[in-house]
Amino acid sequence: MPERVLLVAQSPVLRIGIQGVIEAGEDFRIVAEAENGLQATAMAASHLPTLAIIQDALRGVSGVVVARAVRDVSPRTRIVVLTDEVDDERVVAAVVHGVDALLPAAIDGAGLLVALRRVCAGERPLEELVLTRAVIAARVFDEVRIAATGNPSAGSSALSGREIAILDGVVRGMSNREIAAGLYVVEQTIKNHMTSLLRKLSAGDRTEAVVSAVRTGMIDLGAQLPAPPPPAPSSLFSMA
Repeated sequence: MPERVLLVAQSPVLRIGIQGVIEAGEDFRIVAEAENGLQATAMAASHLPTLAIIQDALRGVSGVVVARAVRDVSPRTRIVVLTDEVDDERVVAAVVHGVDALLPAAIDGAGLLVALRRVCAGERPLEELVLTRAVIAARVFDEVRIAATGNPSAGSSALSGREIAILDGVVRGMSNREIAAGLYVVEQTIKNHMTSLLRKLSAGDRTEAVVSAVRTGMIDLGAQLPAPPPPAPSSLFSMA
C-alpha cells in the first residue's frame, strides 16, 4: 500500500517537480497539497497522511515550525523538510519540532526517494546527524528542557499545532472568521486559541504576536520566492 503524502510548498513548480518524482513508482501517493502552514494543518487533520514533505522556505511560519503543527494534528505522520541550509540552527529547530529528516532543497530525485523510503521504514536520519555532533546534541537537550518548562521564551516550542496555524493566518492578515473557515472550525474556537497564543508569546495583541514570532525566528515575512525556472533533470529541487 503506498504511503499517503501531504506535500507542502509555496512554489507550484516545486510541488510539480516533487510530485513527478515520487509518484513515478508505487511507493507514494499524494493525497493533499498545501502552500502555507494554515493549509498544511487543515489538510493534515483531514487526510491523516503517513508522510509529509514540507518546504522550509514558506512565506510566514517556517516549514520547520509547520512540521510541529502537522505532527500535532496527525501524530503518526513522518515529516521530511527540504531546506536551503542544513546548518546548526536549522538542525536544532528541526529536532525540537519533530522533523524526521532535514534534506537540502537541491537534492536530486534519486536521493530524495532514498531518504523518503528510509523515513517511512522507521528510520530518523536527523537523529543520526545530531548524535554525531556533540555541540548540536547539547543544544537540542537545552531547547527541549526549556520547552518542557512551559517557558514562553521557548517561542514556537510552546505553541500547539493549532496555535501555529492561527499565527500563520495572522501573518497573512486574515480575520478570526477567515482563519476559522480555513481550519474548518467555529470562530469561537479561534478566539480561544488566540488568547492562549498571545499569552504564550507574551503579546498584547496580534501585532505584538507577529513581532515576537519574527524575533524568535518562527516566521520570515520576507521569504517571498521569485518565479523559479523550469526544473533541471539532474536537480529537480534547486528552485526551492
